[in-house]
Amino acid sequence: MTRRPLAARTAAALGAATLALTLAACGGGEELACTLEARASLVVIAQDQAGVPLDGVQVDYRIDGGATQRVVCLGAGPCVLEWEVRGQFSLTASRLGYEPASAVVVVDGDACHVNTRNVTLTLNRIG
Repeated sequence: MTRRPLAARTAAALGAATLALTLAACGGGEELACTLEARASLVVIAQDQAGVPLDGVQVDYRIDGGATQRVVCLGAGPCVLEWEVRGQFSLTASRLGYEPASAVVVVDGDACHVNTRNVTLTLNRIG
């Protein structure tokens, strides 16, 4: 019987250990195969009363009661709050000339990724 060199045996063992840890981190087994993609935790659309998306909306949010964070949504499209972060998001969207709108959204997930949540906030024009 021919034995492989020590370096080859060590590399094989390290490779097997890395694979085992990777599978364990993603739920293990053949039933769950994690991907390398990053998923948005929360996607926010801020709109006016007519359903028209608003540009330049400021979104202040806290996750699980933590520190307040701020995102300014540029353009009239969706705005992403965090990537692959689970928890309870408390958020308030505001824009000059509009009444703020708030929501509380829980983002959960599986062993690999979050389940992206979408929320639409309607800001009413003042006056």
